Amino acid sequence: MKQNSKQQIFLGLVLLLVVAALGGALVWFVFSLPKELAVTLTVGVLTVIATLWTTRSTKLKDRELQIQAQQAIRREEVATRFMESFWELVQNKNWSDKEKENHIKNTLKDFMVNGSLWLSDETVKTFVDYRLAAQRGASDSETIIYLARLMLAFRKDLGHTNKNLSEKDMLDVFLNDTDAIFKA
Repeated sequence: MKQNSKQQIFLGLVLLLVVAALGGALVWFVFSLPKELAVTLTVGVLTVIATLWTTRSTKLKDRELQIQAQQAIRREEVATRFMESFWELVQNKNWSDKEKENHIKNTLKDFMVNGSLWLSDETVKTFVDYRLAAQRGASDSETIIYLARLMLAFRKDLGHTNKNLSEKDMLDVFLNDTDAIFKA
């Protein structure tokens, strides 16, 4: 490993010397030209470099914006499926415990596969907190509050500030009598 490191340093120094020599030769060449020609040549070269730099920067920024747009679509899909699944669970009070368990498992599986890929780090961590709270036997009220935090994290991922929304507000969208949850 030391041999490889020494070779890289040596090659770096050689490259630096070559670039310095070329730069020196270019400077000597430009100064040996008549003043008007040297200025015109320098301005032309700088214009070409600036144009290439601007074009490349614009293409990179466009690509970054395309990626962000694609990610936003995926984030929205994951969050929507999770919220629809939660709504379905709340609405189907006639389900057996087995049906509820299967529904929850399928929802969590979808989220773990897709959410871990497309959602922000903060939202994934919020989901982990929610899942671990439920897994470790937190009360229903505590688990529901973690779920409300996850819903707020989804909204933040989708560009909302959540400035005027609380965990209770999010739960009020889906559940009745959330006051009892927040008194506990």
